[in-house]
Amino acid sequence: MKFRSIVLVGALVTGFLVSGNTSASAEGTRIAVVDVARILNESEAGKVAKKKLEIRFEELRVGVDAKKDEAQKLKEELDKMKVLMDKDKGKGKLKEKEDRFAAKVVEYEKARQEAEKEMQGRQADMGRDILKVVEAKVMAVVADEKIDLLLDSAQANVVLHVSPSLDITSKVLELVNKDNSVPKEAVIGK
Repeated sequence: MKFRSIVLVGALVTGFLVSGNTSASAEGTRIAVVDVARILNESEAGKVAKKKLEIRFEELRVGVDAKKDEAQKLKEELDKMKVLMDKDKGKGKLKEKEDRFAAKVVEYEKARQEAEKEMQGRQADMGRDILKVVEAKVMAVVADEKIDLLLDSAQANVVLHVSPSLDITSKVLELVNKDNSVPKEAVIGK
């Protein structure tokens, strides 16, 4: 699969560069690369959003861990009851404890799944908000530098080597950090 992607992109780039009916000649074609993932991770807005995600993850983890601990405590009590109780005398209490334990396990699993779903949604929201700004800044650099072909260097299957002089990541990162359209304190919004 990776090889097929490399061959496909190579063929497209080669076709673009040597095609006689394109508006740019092979000698005048400007090619550049950008690492969008690096920009998302290193931009101020990205760092703030990541920190907010980490804080919220910790809050959710504490709540989920508390539910897990409650279920574990009930399990330990249940195990002790099974060992110490006479089978005929303690059936009612044992059944009640087993039911409480089962309910706690369901409660824990539900809390864990809800926390995972919330974090996935927050990550998607964060990425979308910042990516809009990054895309706009990438297009601004492409227009300013009259770049004909731009590749994302984070796509390891596509870009095998690039000269640092072709990398516009730092320029775009600087523009994203200067942009005030992404409120750095409210990237996630929840």
